[in-house]
Amino acid sequence: MGFTDKTEDVHQLTEYTQTLFSKISEERKNSTLPPNNVNHNNPSDPCPQCWELSPINASIMQDSGVQRQAFSVYAAVYAVADALHKLLNCNTTHCDWKRGTKVFPWQLLHILKNTSIDINGSKFQLDSNGNPNVGYQVVLWKWEGSNVHILNVGSYLTELSINKSLFKWHTEDSTVPESTCSATCDPGQVRRVKGFHSCCFDCIDCQPGTFQADKGDIQCRPCPKRQWSTIRSTSCTDPTFEVLSWDMTESVVMVIAGALLLLCQSAVLLLFLRHRSSPLVLASGGTLAFVALLGLMGACLSLVLFLGQPTDTVCRLQVPLTSIWQTVALSILASISLQVFFVSEFPQRAAPHLRTIRGPGSWLLVLSCCVAQAGICGWFVQEGPSLSAYMEKMEITFVRAFLSCPVEPDIGFGLLQGFNVVLALVSFMSTFMAVKPFHQYNLSRDITFSCLIYCVIWVTFIPIYIGLKDKQKSIVHISFSLSSNFGLMAAYFFPKCFLMMRKPELNKAEYFCTVLEGVPPTPPEDEPQPQTQDRICALTFLT
Repeated sequence: MGFTDKTEDVHQLTEYTQTLFSKISEERKNSTLPPNNVNHNNPSDPCPQCWELSPINASIMQDSGVQRQAFSVYAAVYAVADALHKLLNCNTTHCDWKRGTKVFPWQLLHILKNTSIDINGSKFQLDSNGNPNVGYQVVLWKWEGSNVHILNVGSYLTELSINKSLFKWHTEDSTVPESTCSATCDPGQVRRVKGFHSCCFDCIDCQPGTFQADKGDIQCRPCPKRQWSTIRSTSCTDPTFEVLSWDMTESVVMVIAGALLLLCQSAVLLLFLRHRSSPLVLASGGTLAFVALLGLMGACLSLVLFLGQPTDTVCRLQVPLTSIWQTVALSILASISLQVFFVSEFPQRAAPHLRTIRGPGSWLLVLSCCVAQAGICGWFVQEGPSLSAYMEKMEITFVRAFLSCPVEPDIGFGLLQGFNVVLALVSFMSTFMAVKPFHQYNLSRDITFSCLIYCVIWVTFIPIYIGLKDKQKSIVHISFSLSSNFGLMAAYFFPKCFLMMRKPELNKAEYFCTVLEGVPPTPPEDEPQPQTQDRICALTFLT
């Protein structure tokens, strides 16, 4: 596509050419000069190249390119002739032409400016700069194989006029090709000019936290306070918070696991109530065993606070309730394990005070541990921020995020869980090296395994919890709480349930006399006959 001088058809050209070529043919017939002896320097022969032309060659005048050039030549001849007429003061009969008169190009050029002539009814005028008034044509070169056709698609004189329907583009479906050096930027992108040309630019994505306000922006604008945007955004939005809702897959799985655990705990509680006067239940803690079961059930139920929409009250109760219910169960295990430790390590001193240790002493120890944990919980709640304050201070760098209760300060959370782990460690150390009572129920084994499981679970929890995001932290906290709860149940209560259900004949006083009455466990080398040991335990239990 390009611009050419605007031209008009020279209708007389074809007829003139045919007449001229006919005369040339006639002259060639009457000439004696052979074609290869044409004198190219003969001034009487102004067109020696025309020797071979004939009327057949006149068809070349129909070519559009020739027609354009013909009009230019035609107009130029008329313009120069008119300028010469003016320069030589010519009229219809003669000119001021004398022998030796010279016409210099600069003279002719000076006259040529501001010349106005009429060509085939069209006024042809040159301005003071020598520019014609005909304007320009917008043409399109249309290739068909090796042939090219020139198609007029518009014009320009004082304004540009283009007939777009005449364009035949080379692209698929004749779509208009891009005429800029850079593609149009997509929404959410701004232009960054490259080099010194304003039409050449790079499209830069607006990064998260910024947006494209207007289409012509050259720089992304930052989001207002408390709002955020994703990459390549045209606006900013208020953040949206997700919660651990009840209908999420993770929540459903954890609720089912918690419900099954509660069902197991309820079944164990009912079984212990049925055999509440049996030696096995008394050796397992008696009334404290029921309190321990209720503590485990409370810890399990308190995990529902992690599900659903959090509030200020819910967030202040989540971690403290879960921890203090576990403290109840672990402090009871600690009291029982200390009893086993005193009986096995200090049998002479423990036996006279066993009823005090098993009665008021155990309750006092459990109460003291719960009060200490309650104090830590109170400090944790007092020092930690409320959910409202936490959200007000939250730095908004997201469009969508998970909302969980703030577990702050970290040292408070560590003290809450650490206190329970210490109770489990005390219980484990008290029963790990305890002497096994022969031909009796080994209560220390149950405490050892249950506390070992609890410690392993929560020690493993620390490195996993630290590297997780908020949503995963809540899920992991619930999962580890359920796991440790089940570990205490499985290792401490399930063996006793198996004994009561499958081996009721062993639920007798002689199999628990060391724990119940403080009878010293007999070392392996001094082990008496089973009948003698049973008789001693029975007598001791009766007395």
